[in-house]
Amino acid sequence: SIPPLTATRYPEEADQDFLARAIAWVEQNLHTSGYTVKRLAADLCMERTGLYRKLNAMVSQSPTLFMRSIRMKRAAQMLLDGGATVAEIAERTGFSSASYFSRLFQETYGCKPSEYKGNE
Repeated sequence: SIPPLTATRYPEEADQDFLARAIAWVEQNLHTSGYTVKRLAADLCMERTGLYRKLNAMVSQSPTLFMRSIRMKRAAQMLLDGGATVAEIAERTGFSSASYFSRLFQETYGCKPSEYKGNE
């Protein structure tokens, strides 16, 4: 008898590949404040609800929080690298306003973006 079809990769590898693609899409569109969960789902050829379920199962985050965490990590790196103002970094990481970015940054890292470099 013919054996059933099986995946050529282990599920963990497929999950890692999916996460890498999702991160790449977010980083590719980092500067775009209008890059939404709906757009990310479309870029990954998925429905929004499927993306929500998959990310929630894999990283225990909603797509919105997943995207925000990538933007925050990139912003923190930019702050450490220096050479840009908080407002410039907020814009480069896709936040609609510097004040909103600063509030989220403080919630995430426990300090203001302007104080972050001294904490590392």
